[in-house]
Amino acid sequence: MRVVVFAPTIQSIGDGVSALADAAEVTVLSFAPAPWEGARSVAVGAPGIRSRLSDLARRTPLGRVLRRLTPLDPGAIFAQRVRRSPEAQAAITAADLLVSTERDAQFSAWREARRRARQGVPVAAVTGLPAAGVAVRRLSGDS
Repeated sequence: MRVVVFAPTIQSIGDGVSALADAAEVTVLSFAPAPWEGARSVAVGAPGIRSRLSDLARRTPLGRVLRRLTPLDPGAIFAQRVRRSPEAQAAITAADLLVSTERDAQFSAWREARRRARQGVPVAAVTGLPAAGVAVRRLSGDS
């Protein structure tokens, strides 16, 4: 079973990825490469000028609201990077399960799950590594 984990900032997912890698072939998509025991890492590229502008907007209440409604949204930035990365697209195309681990990963995972469904090859998608563990057991018939 192939699992793709969407984790832009790779915060606090090490133990969950290791546990998931024991039961499946795992690929982690993030902005920067990171070493994972038993899992492959795909870096979709460091954030550019839009990310720096997004960080500036985050400093005020109005800026935080505007940031979520514009292309400065970190989730939109990550989704665009994933969509433009051939290596990430190859991993997603071969995946049996898509997992989003944080708020800024959910948009990208949702878009990719919808894209696969439109292509006639639906894929399961969940939020969080605990849910991914349950989904892997169910999809592999170990329930």
